[in-house]
Amino acid sequence: MQRASILVAAAAVACGVAGMTRSACAAIAPVSVGLDTVLPGGSNAEGITFGDKLYSNFTFSSTGDVTLASSGVTLHFAESGNSQTLGFGMDLGVAGGQRADVVLGYDVTVLDASRTIRSVGLTFDGGPRGSGTGRSAASLTETVATLNGSPLTPGGTSTGQISVFNDGPGGLDDNTSATLAINPTTGLHFTKDLIVSSRAGGGGAGVTDVENAVTQNAGPTAVPLPLAAWAATPVLGAVLAITRPRRRRSTADSR
Repeated sequence: MQRASILVAAAAVACGVAGMTRSACAAIAPVSVGLDTVLPGGSNAEGITFGDKLYSNFTFSSTGDVTLASSGVTLHFAESGNSQTLGFGMDLGVAGGQRADVVLGYDVTVLDASRTIRSVGLTFDGGPRGSGTGRSAASLTETVATLNGSPLTPGGTSTGQISVFNDGPGGLDDNTSATLAINPTTGLHFTKDLIVSSRAGGGGAGVTDVENAVTQNAGPTAVPLPLAAWAATPVLGAVLAITRPRRRRSTADSR
């Protein structure tokens, strides 16, 4: 094994031994799974552990003139800095005179005792098909609740709501993103009510993506350990022994 390869392996082991934050070692690769796999009876029914969070207890319903199958919704997990996002990719569309209603629910639980969620965000890619005439719209109302029943926001109750709406130009005020600052917490339940509708004569409406974000405090900063401490660990001690330069024997030493 080359010395450079050994040192790379040692650095990887060091991250785990020191309990260093992922930002100090390596980012988490995005993960995508089908919604049907996280529902009861699916291969991921117990939930998805992504980084320091568990996403679980997923629920789903689709009603109206146009309905979605759970297999037609894809979950996209990603992380950037102190935020994780969960996106719901879909192709939900209605024509004039039609309406569709999708309800999604799930829990988010923080597994790292040093971290708490401080804010939640919501974005979506939805609205009228075509130029929009004010007769078609997409909207999403999200209810957020703490899992332990504590106040979600200062002076508030255990629940709160954020929403997004788009009926195109010339209609009502549109917003495709929203955020909510919350009290530090380690567990939340999300319920999304997505409605896509178009009145008779409307050009139709649709939604292709809904994304939630949870932002938390930064994790503890890793404190560098002295070489003697690394040498005391079984794996790194062996690695250091291999990589430590050997002193050449002098002529005097050989006598």
